[in-house]
Amino acid sequence: MFLPLFPLIILFPPITSSPPPSFADTVEAPPDPNDPCSSIHGISHIRGEPVYDPKTFSSPNYPLQYLSKQDCIRVIRATKGYEIHVIFRNYFQIEKTYDRRGESLLSESHQDCPNDYLELRDGPYGFSPLIGRYCGNLLPREDIRATSGYMWIRFHSDDALEYGGFTASYEFRLAYHLEHPNAGSCHFDLTDGMDGQIETTSAISALLEDPSLRESECVWKVEVPPNLRVWLNIDRFSLGEPNQCASNFLEIYTGNTFDKPVKRLCGASAASIFTSHHTLFLRLFTLNSTIRRKTFISANYSAYARHKNCSQFSLYSCGDENCIPSQLVCNSRINCPYQRDEQFCQREKTWLMKLVHLSYFPLILIISIVFVIISILVLWTTRICRCHKKERSRYLSELSSRPPPGIVMNTPLSALSTRNKHSSSH
Repeated sequence: MFLPLFPLIILFPPITSSPPPSFADTVEAPPDPNDPCSSIHGISHIRGEPVYDPKTFSSPNYPLQYLSKQDCIRVIRATKGYEIHVIFRNYFQIEKTYDRRGESLLSESHQDCPNDYLELRDGPYGFSPLIGRYCGNLLPREDIRATSGYMWIRFHSDDALEYGGFTASYEFRLAYHLEHPNAGSCHFDLTDGMDGQIETTSAISALLEDPSLRESECVWKVEVPPNLRVWLNIDRFSLGEPNQCASNFLEIYTGNTFDKPVKRLCGASAASIFTSHHTLFLRLFTLNSTIRRKTFISANYSAYARHKNCSQFSLYSCGDENCIPSQLVCNSRINCPYQRDEQFCQREKTWLMKLVHLSYFPLILIISIVFVIISILVLWTTRICRCHKKERSRYLSELSSRPPPGIVMNTPLSALSTRNKHSSSH
């Protein structure tokens, strides 16, 4: 009976479900247990010992009361084709909102929470669609899920009133449809250099391959060393529908994406921006494919610092208080506002060219000019003195050859001298 059934086994293999994605697919490094925000990344302190569970996140210092003045952020990424579901466990205690009489203004846990709160977003950024902002004492019971494959988590606490906090776990479930299909797919990390160029051509071309895609956003993350800042110089700025901010815009964030953008551009032109942080986010939003086809943005970014004496920090001076790393000089890209870094450039630099590019070259030039002027004055004065000496010597010689005043000499001096000689001989 076994042999006849063998072909059936071959023709009808057993039905198996696809294995769930592993946490390794999220590419998240284990956190530092000493970090105050380690709990949001899956660290729990049980009996004084840190325990790491990557499928959980908790309030800072859990299971004790959370800490004040905290801003903890975590981004969870699921395997492609899966969505993220969150389940809260045990208890939920985050500071409520109170009126002047001390009565709670919250009847639900996911209303506006201006003091302490847990914020969840469906996407990888602080501007991604909001899932909910939670506070109060009610354990969230609704279905909390991120259908984009990403979940952005932020816990915030002010400087007063700490509570017990929360703990939650998450799991990946197979998604039957994605509500935000391009979330995270149009993201570019520019974190491996001091400068570079941003162009929207390749990003928009990839989005246009999907004709069913409606609204979309692309994000560029620029990061330079922490001791420097980012300068963004926009060369070309052309939106599909200028002055229609609801249809297309470019937002610029510095440091993080949960604060308001430092600038929102939706007009016909854009200017360069000197940021005060070493991290920059550019967010380009377009409503449909027609707008995307007409959109083109080109920009250069560069690391810079602001010091009065650039050479003190081993940086190159742009001629003002802006300084750039020396390796950005003469690299065929503009890194100084007035292009000073690309002037007088030669691939084989002489010692004179190196001197010109020093940040203290203006001081050397001034001292040199003063030295030349003083040298010319000294030489001119010396020549005048020599001329005066010659005139004086000639004058004294002429004066000594004349008779004393009041004496008339009828006999020539030569005859008089001959007569004196004869008298002395007698």
